[in-house]
Amino acid sequence: MTISELSPNQLRKQQQIVGAAKAVLLREGLAGCTARVLADESSFSRSAIHYYFDSMEEIVDAAMASHLDDFVGDLRATAARVEDPVERFWAVTERYHLALGEQPERTMLWFDYSIASVRAGRPEPAIAIEVALREVLAALLQDCGVKDWKVRSEPVLAFMIGTTLRRVLHPGAPLRDVRDQLAGISGVPRHR
Repeated sequence: MTISELSPNQLRKQQQIVGAAKAVLLREGLAGCTARVLADESSFSRSAIHYYFDSMEEIVDAAMASHLDDFVGDLRATAARVEDPVERFWAVTERYHLALGEQPERTMLWFDYSIASVRAGRPEPAIAIEVALREVLAALLQDCGVKDWKVRSEPVLAFMIGTTLRRVLHPGAPLRDVRDQLAGISGVPRHR
C-alpha cells in the first residue's frame, strides 16, 4: 500500500504501529522488534500489522526515521532558544551529548541500525542519519562564522559520533574535555 492509497484512518493506524515500534526498539533493540512483540505492545494483531506494512524492515525504517526526526527536532529547538551563534553551537552540541548520554540504549540502537542497514546492502538509512546530523552541525558552524565550515562539518560530525560511543563506554566522563577537543576541531571558540 502506498501512502497515497491510505485513508486518514489508515495513516493514523500506521503511525500508531510506528509509535509502538519506536518504544520496542528502544527497549528491546533491533532483534527484539518483531510483529509478535509489536502486537503485544499495541492494540494491533500481527495480521493487522502486516496489512499496514509490507515488512518489519519497513516498520523499523519508519520508526528509526521518526526517532531521527525527534532527535533533530530536539537539536533545532535547542538552537532556537539561543540567540548568540557561538553559545548556540555549544548548547546544541551539549544537548546532543546529553540526549544520547541520558539514553545509552538510543545510542546503541543508532549504531546497530546503521550497521545492520549497511550489512543488508542498503546503506541509505545510515546515510540519512549522517546527512541530517551533518546539516545541523554545518549550519551551526556557518552561523558562527567559521571560515571553512563545510570542510570542518565532516570532522565535527565524526567527532560527535565517536564521542557519543565513548559516552556509552564511559558514562561518567565529564563533557569539559569534549568541549576542549571540539573547540579545536570546529574552530568555534569556547567563550566569546
